[in-house]
Amino acid sequence: MDERYEPDCPDPPTQAVLDAALAGTTRVRVWPGGAIGRPEVMLAELEDAAELAALREALQIVEGPAWSCLCSGGPTIELFAADGRPIASLMVHKKVVLRTALWDGDAPLRDPAAVWRWLDRFGLSAVLARREAELERMVEALFED
Repeated sequence: MDERYEPDCPDPPTQAVLDAALAGTTRVRVWPGGAIGRPEVMLAELEDAAELAALREALQIVEGPAWSCLCSGGPTIELFAADGRPIASLMVHKKVVLRTALWDGDAPLRDPAAVWRWLDRFGLSAVLARREAELERMVEALFED
């Protein structure tokens, strides 16, 4: 079953909107989980100019009509201004799209692997692998004789 739908999109995703949010960003927090509840572990909190520049370079989207789905999402990058004010939350959804309140719908990432490599600098794949292994153990325990 395909969970995607095409929302009415009065504010479609644009690189200019994303770039403006990133330009005002001086600190980011990286979380392994999405919108439902806060995960138990923050992967990173960064103010390093080189890391922020690498994030800006990786976060390129394909502009145009957006699509969305009803899933809760994936890894989240929170953007903050120098005064501590939150700018936006960016969710890397299904490893290939970017979800944010900056626009309507989910924007396809131009190079999803580049974003995933940036996230993996902070151990994202290891955290997700541990969660998957724990889930498998729980499911196996349910069906033990």
